[in-house]
Amino acid sequence: MKKFSILIPSRGRPKDLEYCIDSLFCMAHNPRRVEVIYRVDEDDPMLSRYSEAPGVKKIIGPRYHGYASNWRFIEDCAGQSFGNYLMQMVDTAQMLTTEWDMIYEEAIMSNPIAVVASKVLNEHGNLAYCWSFPLITRQLYALAGCFCLGQNPSVDRCWEAFAEEMDCGLIAPVNILHKERRGSDQEDDTARESLCFYAGLHSNWDKRSSEFRQIGKRYAEIVKGKLNES
Repeated sequence: MKKFSILIPSRGRPKDLEYCIDSLFCMAHNPRRVEVIYRVDEDDPMLSRYSEAPGVKKIIGPRYHGYASNWRFIEDCAGQSFGNYLMQMVDTAQMLTTEWDMIYEEAIMSNPIAVVASKVLNEHGNLAYCWSFPLITRQLYALAGCFCLGQNPSVDRCWEAFAEEMDCGLIAPVNILHKERRGSDQEDDTARESLCFYAGLHSNWDKRSSEFRQIGKRYAEIVKGKLNES
């Protein structure tokens, strides 16, 4: 039985995380195929309210540089995962599609180095950025040598760039709701702490986009090289 490992960094949002995790298990065809690994900071003011449950593992670690260290948090989760498929999510997302596990598996079955995107919807039901929560196989994870390409906090953008370079991107018919707190009337401390990072990202978007493309190309060459060796 092939399993899915869902990797979620979280801070100050134990209730949101609970809703996210519940949606993953409740909407899966076979919840026993799902493992959730989430990572919280050791200085999280809500740390005592985070809990574990069957199929769920909690990792506690340093804060590092906040959102700019997002890649470290996700990599921590990936390093302790055992699933055949690895997927990044966030604590403010919820799975909307029933039997999502079957749908993802069917989508990726013909290409083990595919990068799978989803139909990510905002709170108004509008289609947002599809690559927010990339899903890959463990084989691709091993070939790349990491989940967070180039140790870049914009993990989704780097996987999109890789998929474009390799022509291996897929968009599965899976809907995920993403209730973005940043800039909304629900903005919390965690969202506010990410504002500086996103301001820097968008103030020099051309440069950052070039970095994503360079990372995607570099890892495409790494993966191609390893495939040619095998």
